Amino acid sequence: MEAETVKANLEKFCVFCGNKPEGKNKEHILPKWLLRMTGDEKRQIKLFLNKKTVRHEEQSAQSFVFPACEACNSEFSHLEGRASDVIRRLLSENPVKEADLNDLLDWMDKIRVGVWLADIVRNRDFNVVSRNFHIKTRVGQKDRCLFVFKLKEEYEGLNIIGSSTLMFHGWPSAFGLGINQYMFVNVSSDFLFMHRLGFPIWKNREFTEDGRIKGDMETGTERVRLPIVSFSFNIEHRSLFQPCFPTIEPDQGERMGDYLKSEYITGNLLTGNKGRLFDDRGQKMFSEASDSIQIDLSNLTAYSIEFLPTYIGLKILEIQLRLFDQFPDYSKMDIESRRFWRKYYGMAKRMNQELIKAAREELKPFNADGIRKLPKLPWKV
Repeated sequence: MEAETVKANLEKFCVFCGNKPEGKNKEHILPKWLLRMTGDEKRQIKLFLNKKTVRHEEQSAQSFVFPACEACNSEFSHLEGRASDVIRRLLSENPVKEADLNDLLDWMDKIRVGVWLADIVRNRDFNVVSRNFHIKTRVGQKDRCLFVFKLKEEYEGLNIIGSSTLMFHGWPSAFGLGINQYMFVNVSSDFLFMHRLGFPIWKNREFTEDGRIKGDMETGTERVRLPIVSFSFNIEHRSLFQPCFPTIEPDQGERMGDYLKSEYITGNLLTGNKGRLFDDRGQKMFSEASDSIQIDLSNLTAYSIEFLPTYIGLKILEIQLRLFDQFPDYSKMDIESRRFWRKYYGMAKRMNQELIKAAREELKPFNADGIRKLPKLPWKV
């Protein structure tokens, strides 16, 4: 990876489209409504890791702003308004529609990619990957899922989990977001689970010499196979899954659009390239897209603040590792790129493994249900 190439990637750019910003505008990666919902919007927070000092440095919550085109910012401000409403209704036990949850997943895509871009810009001296996509080209383009967990204690605050790893830096597909008493795990990646829902599968993925990904597209089975994803959580949570067909055609000879014409797929599309919402049993969450349902969070088992954040962090580290293991074959890339990814993957893998080891050590006092174990008595009965 040429150092000049990475440096050039960090010239002033719009976080939404990646072009030179048109009009004087700034985007709050962490929106003001979210900051107000979780405390004083002017407070100091520690969310981003300074890779030079290897510390989470304290900064003003309002300082996480980045250049944006005026038109792009205006376009995505509508999503912010809808997402704010959905989250408030969801956390207050009010019914939501399928389109609402679609907006929520779009917003999670926006936050996840925005956090990744913010990390690249704030650690420009330690950046090793090219900035080859932006918010607009990632929202709703890849399979995505969301898992919701609940804290036992009343808590006000905002937390981002898993975004400081080298895995996330190179493959920003899994992170966690804590909003007051609730914690969300968001995972999104190419063809992550759509084949498990009977949709097409992209096999034999590999990088070409010029860095593009190609593969072989195969027709799906048109039936659900469980589990939907290869990772799991062994504590209670709520989950939802949405398959997304990339509108940017994969370089594999046949147009992705050709696979969207089958009756099975058209019957399971919500809008455009986005599928309907499914639960962890592979059932559609809504009979009709216009229906409303209440996602019951009141009866969701709550876990202690000593246990849950560490547990969530552990699972995100494991998911990142699993997704990185599915990294497309890079043997056909040029020799410099192969050496770079081999070295980078080795460092990233070791980092996650060390963090996983530390998290498991922290969780030793708790049983599988997240309850602190009783201390062993010093005598035998």
